[in-house]
Order: sequence, then structure tokens, then C-alpha cells
Amino acid sequence: MVAANQKKRAITALVIFSIVVLAVLTITCLLTHCYQVRKHCEWCWAPSASM
Repeated sequence: MVAANQKKRAITALVIFSIVVLAVLTITCLLTHCYQVRKHCEWCWAPSASM
């Protein structure tokens, strides 16, 4: 029984860790994407504004 409880705890910890890592990666990708889109748009509009 003790081994089964330890295995359950290990699996639960692994699942929670995976969810946290997935959330961090998702937020990082979203922030990076938003920053690149803004930067790209500013770069795209800057030359036409100077004409």
C-alpha cells in the first residue's frame, strides 16, 4: 500500500508539474508572439509614415 501511495503521489506531482510547465510555455509563447506582432507592425508602418 505504501508503494502504491508513493506512486500515486509521484504521478500526481508529475501531472501538476506538466500542467505548470505547459501554462508557462503557453504564456511565454503568447507574450513573444504579441511582442513580435507589435514590433513587426511598427516596423511595417514606420517607412510609410516617413514618406
